[in-house]
Amino acid sequence: FLTLEPGLKLWQEKLEIKSGLSFFYTADNVNKFDQDEINNANTLTNIQFSAKYISNSNDLFKSSFGKVSRAPSLFELFGDTGLVVGNQSLKDESTVFGELSWERSLDVQTLNLTSEISITGFIKQSNDLICYQQVNAGIIRPFNIEETLISGVETELFFHHSAFDLLL
Repeated sequence: FLTLEPGLKLWQEKLEIKSGLSFFYTADNVNKFDQDEINNANTLTNIQFSAKYISNSNDLFKSSFGKVSRAPSLFELFGDTGLVVGNQSLKDESTVFGELSWERSLDVQTLNLTSEISITGFIKQSNDLICYQQVNAGIIRPFNIEETLISGVETELFFHHSAFDLLL
């Protein structure tokens, strides 16, 4: 596989832009001596862009979007000798995603306390998402969901003191 990750910092390093590009080659039952199998291999391309902006206050803004793909793992294809049955008909999973987040840090000097709050909104559309379902008592098997749309908001509140750390 091949990965490229160029980056750029602007405005006195307050704005950071990164991009990523990855290529993966996969094939079913590849025999490295069989040139036809190698020529018919799948190419998975992952593209991601992200930006981070640090304001003059204690605010941080981040965003990212991209398209990623992944081939089923060996575990998903062949299972184990116990409770997971493999599925050799799984398709490659592909996802388009985007997220936007805001973070703020606050210092309360009198209490020797640092706090951070973050709010992140995200959306993710997947084709052939790999999930698991129960097929018998205690036995699961991976399968593809043709199309999914997942969106939401995550919030996080973190407190740090010399005596403790608390994450909510």
